[in-house]
Amino acid sequence: MQCKNIINLVFICTSMFFGGLSLSLLSPFYPHEALKKGVSVTKSGLVVGAVFITTVLCTPLCGKFIQKLGAKNLLIIGSIICALGNILFGFIGYVEEQTLFFVLSVLTRIFTAVGEAAITATCYPLAAYQVSKQNEGKAMAVAEAFFGVGTMLGASVGGILYDLAGFSIPFYVCGGILLASTLISICCFDDTNVILESGNNTRDVTWVEVLSCPGLFIGLFGLIFAGCARSWYAASLEPFLNKKFGLTSGQCGLVFMAPGLTYTIFTPIFGIFIDRGFHSMKVMIIGNVVILLSFFFMGPIPQLETLGSNLWLTVLSIGVQGLGTAGTFLGALLLMMKGTGLGGLPDTEQVKGMVSSLWLLGVCLGSYIGATIGSAVFDHFSFEESTFFECCLMALNIGVLLAVFISQRVSISLKYENDDRQPILFREETIREEEERICGE
Repeated sequence: MQCKNIINLVFICTSMFFGGLSLSLLSPFYPHEALKKGVSVTKSGLVVGAVFITTVLCTPLCGKFIQKLGAKNLLIIGSIICALGNILFGFIGYVEEQTLFFVLSVLTRIFTAVGEAAITATCYPLAAYQVSKQNEGKAMAVAEAFFGVGTMLGASVGGILYDLAGFSIPFYVCGGILLASTLISICCFDDTNVILESGNNTRDVTWVEVLSCPGLFIGLFGLIFAGCARSWYAASLEPFLNKKFGLTSGQCGLVFMAPGLTYTIFTPIFGIFIDRGFHSMKVMIIGNVVILLSFFFMGPIPQLETLGSNLWLTVLSIGVQGLGTAGTFLGALLLMMKGTGLGGLPDTEQVKGMVSSLWLLGVCLGSYIGATIGSAVFDHFSFEESTFFECCLMALNIGVLLAVFISQRVSISLKYENDDRQPILFREETIREEEERICGE
């Protein structure tokens, strides 16, 4: 790994960090500020969810623009848009009229989301190109970990800056630093190798070809449910913590750090396991099971009300959810990346960008559904009942994933166990190779 690759990776991780910071910055204080202006928790959920639905719409375009603009240029454009969007959001704090405050919040979040979509769509393929083929999983895990660090610190930094200086300062700080780092990266980022490598195979890959690859749809299925769980309490956790335990916005921000902390720690660990041969879909299933268990105790659910509401149990459950999210997100991403190779697509930055865009689409579609439905259920019932509703959704998700995995594994084993033409060792190796196609058969 050359010095320029290390510098490139630093800029990639910086962009991912601020992309995550931007995503979670307003979580601990926006619902409270919105309530003061007469905006309900359900509408706050729509503001939080606007970033996800925008990403769903923009992601396919970002995947295709990589081929035309280049990954580096699209990353810079996305970072500038994200930075300016955050700075503009800071000015919304001066708006007092309820409807105008809500409309401007949605529109500005949509603008910011365009930049966040471009950052995520380009950072994964760029990170993969900085290292050798066998270390791609680790490189993408590092980039994803920095996104997790940003997500983890965003809520805490946002809550603390809000308590110290008010609504606007968190957005000014985040947007200003991202804009400064982007201007530096324009001069220092060297993507010569990426351009040369992608230039060896300039065939334009279509979305139909990508979607026909093995593992794409099952990866998206698991991602949507995990993304739903991640943002289920984005607009409802702060009111719940404030009412139940009397926490301030800054203290709520510290609670929001818990999933980001575990997500950041365990993402590289899962990347190492996958690079050493652990099946990506197994990691995804394990991650979803962990998420389901965390929601049992987050409220806890009404069926476990004898446990009572304990702040330490809520924080622990949210942290455990971050662990499960790490496994699900990374497992799905690498499952989809491997699927394009098995589907015969070229190993270019366009293909990697389209897959990472599709991955982001799954996460954000689920996040939009979670933020919208989760806040609505909270408004009509309670936080504890809303977590039970999410448990039911996760149980359905896990059931489908297990059914697909087990049925395909059984069919592969039956296919080769009586094959006397191959020695046992080669037979087992063939079964492992077939497992890589487990979702595409």
